[in-house]
Amino acid sequence: MTTGRRMKERRKQLGIPVDEIASALNVSIATVYRYENGDIEKVPGSVLEPLAKVLQTTPAWLMGWSEQICDEPDAASAEKEKSDPARSDFCPSAQDWEQAISKMSKDELKALMDAAMEKFMDK
Repeated sequence: MTTGRRMKERRKQLGIPVDEIASALNVSIATVYRYENGDIEKVPGSVLEPLAKVLQTTPAWLMGWSEQICDEPDAASAEKEKSDPARSDFCPSAQDWEQAISKMSKDELKALMDAAMEKFMDK
């Protein structure tokens, strides 16, 4: 599934109007539709993070690198994470990803991107 299709399906699933997405991203409504329809295939990084936040997911899910949508945890899930932070289904927030990536060297970041592209783009 493309980034645009994931974006559109998630927006509809949450009942978020297009104008709200456009406002949050500081882009036109037409631009949002162009992302969703695949007319703009490469979503800029400056758009990806706020888009993921509005859609209550992660940039990794939007890009198709993860199948876990990562809704905001409910109170019970949040409590479970606190009691067992090493859970295998833990899903870091977009802020966690941003912090981890900001600590990587250019070589480490390139290796990560190459590995992700190799694993997920050949599907």
